[in-house]
Amino acid sequence: MSSLLQSRRPEVVGPSSIRWPHFPQIVVLAATVIPLIAIVLLVRVSLVLPSLSLVAIASAAGVALLAWWMSSKRADDGITLWDIAGLYAFLGCAAAMLSEPAHVMEFLALPAGGPETMGKAQ
Repeated sequence: MSSLLQSRRPEVVGPSSIRWPHFPQIVVLAATVIPLIAIVLLVRVSLVLPSLSLVAIASAAGVALLAWWMSSKRADDGITLWDIAGLYAFLGCAAAMLSEPAHVMEFLALPAGGPETMGKAQ
């Protein structure tokens, strides 16, 4: 009789037994989007593109390393980690191309005349 009652009892699913198939992608996306938004909000306007370029290239490297470590398939249906890494690499290269050279020098804390004027007294 007790086995009959147990079979009719609904099975309770706890939060630890729920499968999250896209959890790594969500974590990677959040871990790279949050710094990008912080850069845009916290950095001076003239330094947004150079810093965005640096963060996006670093994010692309991190996501590509994670995709390689997880043995993610490159040619899979939908968006893969490799696609996200490519997106961040493209974003970083585009931000670098749109940056003004004077802003990049300011970002790197170099004098306006370039690295050759660093040792000269003004």
